Amino acid sequence: MFFRICNSSAIFQIMINIIFVPLITKNLILVYINNILIYAPTKKQLYKTTKEVLKILQEHDLYLKPKKCQFAKQ
Repeated sequence: MFFRICNSSAIFQIMINIIFVPLITKNLILVYINNILIYAPTKKQLYKTTKEVLKILQEHDLYLKPKKCQFAKQ
């Protein structure tokens, strides 16, 4: 990427917003810097959306740190 350290978080936020547009516009997720909050009325929908998020991250070579992740929390 072609940015300096002072702009890195802003550029990263823009990139994340762009790659998650389909899910953000459907109000399925909320993204803020390095947090992805997934909302769903049922567990089935939650698992489906979580799978989509992980697939999008994988397609863009972005990785999660497992010890910082929490799944299926209320």
